[in-house]
Amino acid sequence: MNTFFHNTAVTALAEILNLRAYAFKVNKNSSSALNQIIVHNNQLISCKDITVSLSDIKDLFKQLTLKTHEILFSELLFNADVTDFSALTLSALAATENLADNTAHTYFFSHNTTLSHFSSYLQKKVLANRTLREQMFFMKRNKLMFKTKSVSNYTESLKRFLLHLQLLMHFTASVSARATELSTLTYCNSITSAQRTLLFDKSACLFMLRLRYTKNFHTTEQEASAVKYLCAAVSHITALYIVLVLPFKHFIEVECFNRTVAHSALLFKHKNIAFNTRQLSLLMRSCSLQFIQQRLTVSKYQHLILAFVKYSMCEELFFDEENNLDKSSLQMFDADIAAANMHHSRKTAESQYARQTNAIQNI
Repeated sequence: MNTFFHNTAVTALAEILNLRAYAFKVNKNSSSALNQIIVHNNQLISCKDITVSLSDIKDLFKQLTLKTHEILFSELLFNADVTDFSALTLSALAATENLADNTAHTYFFSHNTTLSHFSSYLQKKVLANRTLREQMFFMKRNKLMFKTKSVSNYTESLKRFLLHLQLLMHFTASVSARATELSTLTYCNSITSAQRTLLFDKSACLFMLRLRYTKNFHTTEQEASAVKYLCAAVSHITALYIVLVLPFKHFIEVECFNRTVAHSALLFKHKNIAFNTRQLSLLMRSCSLQFIQQRLTVSKYQHLILAFVKYSMCEELFFDEENNLDKSSLQMFDADIAAANMHHSRKTAESQYARQTNAIQNI
């Protein structure tokens, strides 16, 4: 029987195996040619049908940050006065982070007794404000009941915010993380996973993402991890959501939907469904079209941002004996740093992203 299951046999299966191997070879050698990067003075980069400048990327980050902040404050926090929670600074929140505590359901705010009252901030605000109370509740048998339409609108705002926040993390957390990594991001310890993957760095007072990925898992059978940092603005937006909004979301789930089971540790999950790459790509396309008039997708953005790292964010760190810049060493350093940010080898980076002309000369 084994004589039929190899590509040298004179059988139909052998022909199929040969065609399959040929198709893989053609795809490997030619697909990256379609993603070739063209660089113009290190400030303008083209990929496929997209041409963007470094200022475009910066403006996209800025506008998306402002949009995410607007959804948080206007829709989820009911236009709250920022002075109400001015004490929730990154330094104050990071101060009580305990990375050694692997107890289930604990997170960075669990040990903060000084600011713990903020967990019930939204509940008290809605119940104390007559307009908000009438907007969210109605009386039934002398008991406050949630209005179905108001809850539905609020949960849709939650979904929009989380999608924008996930895209914001994808954009700003070092070189872009893969969407599959962010979809498994956990803000608290779970029963199945010992430690959460969203942590506070106490020295930097910033959130760090300890992402898990399984590249080469089929050969090494080992899961690897990568650490990325969120900038101050994104860290603060994320912290306010977890401290102020998540407890109110859980309150709605219990009171309105009678969900008494343990809450999911996943940050990017809505109605028990985790976000996927397609949702991220659709939002990226619409936001980039709105803010910089370009249709970016996950694949195109990954090629572009790596090219910016390699060509536009170069630091002159290598000098020769006469204190002159050693350009050859610098080029090597730049390529290795770019590959390290992508969490794979330089060879893989050159093979899969931002191909140079000399890298595709044999095609």
